[in-house]
Amino acid sequence: MAQSQPKEDAAQEQQRREQAIHEATLRWQAIFGPVHFDDPIFECMIYLHPKPMSDFLPLDDRKLPRPLISGHTMWMELFFKGPFQGAVSKVPATRYYLKRNDKTESDLLLYEGRDGDEEIRMMESGIACLLTIRPKDYQPEKGVDAESISRIMFDRVRLTYPTIEKLNEAFKLQGTAHLGDLFISNPKLTRKQIGLIRGWTDCVFVFVGKDGLSIFLFKAQAGRAAMGLPYDFDWLKKSF
Repeated sequence: MAQSQPKEDAAQEQQRREQAIHEATLRWQAIFGPVHFDDPIFECMIYLHPKPMSDFLPLDDRKLPRPLISGHTMWMELFFKGPFQGAVSKVPATRYYLKRNDKTESDLLLYEGRDGDEEIRMMESGIACLLTIRPKDYQPEKGVDAESISRIMFDRVRLTYPTIEKLNEAFKLQGTAHLGDLFISNPKLTRKQIGLIRGWTDCVFVFVGKDGLSIFLFKAQAGRAAMGLPYDFDWLKKSF
């Protein structure tokens, strides 16, 4: 009996995790459409819980949590490059959401604006950013050319790939992407490795949502402490 207990505990824990993944996936799908998250990606999802637009409140004089309002410009400069970096840095915060449940919600700032013909929307927590870009004539139900996703990632996000071909190889971007498709910078990352990343470029993913291409970025900068987070092997664990 004693020997079977650890197996039963492990089975129950796995069942709870699968249920949590299912519930979180449903929340994301209600906002972004039929995107699917597997177990390792769930490790990213728990650090930014998106909310529907109707849940956000207009910015007012309320005092917001420091991690939510500190360092925004620094992270925009770190994450993005080229003309887009200047454009996204000028997108204003318009609304906010303060969590009511620590396990299933995040404090969020919502940024909304435009860059030419494109709509830009970003949800930012104290630990991650989710940027959504809606290109002109975006019709994901008809498919999205993977090359256009590659071009957005290569031209705008400050990744470490020397060529767009290397980026395509890493994210496995080719052909036509469809609504709900997700691409990650390192598809072989395990759940544990995601929790131990040292810098934001270690784990970036982009997915085809109903309202645009959404890019997930951790606020993790190797070798530097910022936002109150210690950027070492346990940066996520120690930040709570």
